[in-house]
Amino acid sequence: MTSSPRSKRRKAMGCLAVCVLLPVVGWLLYQAPLAREMVVGLAGATGTPAIPVLRRATFDDDNDVRRTAGSALAALGAAAVPPLVESLGDEDPAVRAQAARALSYLREQGRAAVPALLEALSDPEAEVRRAAILAITSVGATHDGVLPATIAALKDDDAFVRAKAAENLGHYSGEFAVRAKSALPAIRELTKDPDPGVRAAAEESLERMTDEGNRPEEAER
Repeated sequence: MTSSPRSKRRKAMGCLAVCVLLPVVGWLLYQAPLAREMVVGLAGATGTPAIPVLRRATFDDDNDVRRTAGSALAALGAAAVPPLVESLGDEDPAVRAQAARALSYLREQGRAAVPALLEALSDPEAEVRRAAILAITSVGATHDGVLPATIAALKDDDAFVRAKAAENLGHYSGEFAVRAKSALPAIRELTKDPDPGVRAAAEESLERMTDEGNRPEEAER
């Protein structure tokens, strides 16, 4: 039986509606944080193939979406390290920053990424350096290169990086704390920094590093 012209037109309009409307509806649904959280959670269940989705989700505007992505990455553990380290070398600075942020959720399971994160501390983009110093803090690295890189970060052009570097140096203990004292002159200089956040971090760090009697015991980073 041959379809009538009207039937063919209806079929064509139906196909057009599906092809055009479904992506639009999907896009609109994805604008809702709860929908994004569900998508990220489902993606995380697929394992390492979901890493690009999870990496991007660590920069989502919604806290719950970021937490879901972080939990999924933590569940992947060390298996997530190689693809994320590869992303640290991407030509797109947003991807590099996302990769560093994603590594921060792995904590000690991400320590194999420390050499690449140390390189990221010299990235030309401040966003990448911020994410890198947060990741290094999170993984609790005792890599030999961490201390000199953190001291060098005290002179970073970005205020957030300078403040985080000063804060980290004030939280070391044991042998790292002794070696970190070489940074005291630079930290004293930061107490005169034009940025109030940097000054506050430097002052607190200075107090911790020069008042050993009142300093609480802390785990080595």
